[in-house]
Amino acid sequence: LGGSLDLILGEVDRLLTGQRPPPLSLEFPSTGPTVPSAPHALLRHVRARLAAAGGPDALDPAELAYLRYRTDRLLVSEGWCEIPLGCRNVGVKLVGCLQYRQHLALLLAMLGDRRPAPFLQRLCGGDFVHGGLLRRNIIEQGIVPLGQGGPEVERALLAVLRTDPYFEARAAAIAALVTVC
Repeated sequence: LGGSLDLILGEVDRLLTGQRPPPLSLEFPSTGPTVPSAPHALLRHVRARLAAAGGPDALDPAELAYLRYRTDRLLVSEGWCEIPLGCRNVGVKLVGCLQYRQHLALLLAMLGDRRPAPFLQRLCGGDFVHGGLLRRNIIEQGIVPLGQGGPEVERALLAVLRTDPYFEARAAAIAALVTVC
């Protein structure tokens, strides 16, 4: 921002002294390789970038911010029949990959959300608004990679162990209790 302000002030000074402005030059920085828009392609891209860079802390801050922005967009997806695309599911996995610790509370809220699934979703085998596969992945690919234990995490995992109807979510909760808490 400081560079832009200096350019503007320099332009104003030249105009005030009657100088003609230099020709406008629009040079944009190279964007490098494009980031895929499809959720699973994005996940593969992020995993490859993290492996090449040595983890999220080694990424350029602007790139990390952009990938976290894309993660946010995937997390707000409301489609329930997302198996081919898996928008929210990919968002959960990206939270873990990118060490996006600011979303731990969101993951715990999603994990404990017991609102019943809409009627059509229940007819197709769904139980809660966040399906069993998603709840399992919240634990295995979201919470565990963050490595942040604590009383809230322990309470959430114990609640899954006691009340979740999906076996794989309960199994993931047991493993996470051993690993994280």
